[in-house]
Amino acid sequence: MSVPAVESDQATRRDVSKSSDLTRRFVFRGFGDPSLFMDIPDGVTLILIPDDDPEQAEAEIEAGIRAVKRGENVFFRHLPVAEFPRE
Repeated sequence: MSVPAVESDQATRRDVSKSSDLTRRFVFRGFGDPSLFMDIPDGVTLILIPDDDPEQAEAEIEAGIRAVKRGENVFFRHLPVAEFPRE
């Protein structure tokens, strides 16, 4: 079964928005605690996996797998979202 283009576009925008929010929260927290960045290798695609949203976690894992298939080095990072407040 195929997903209509409009629904697919909306899902993609939602996933990108959630991913951007996770990234922003991770980076802001890292400004206060740079050790969060220490174990991330240079030159990787960082994939943040939220612990509070199974649907988003699955979308992030799938994005990471697509990046691996393109030949990118990928680093998956579990993100305990409660420890990364919005602001």
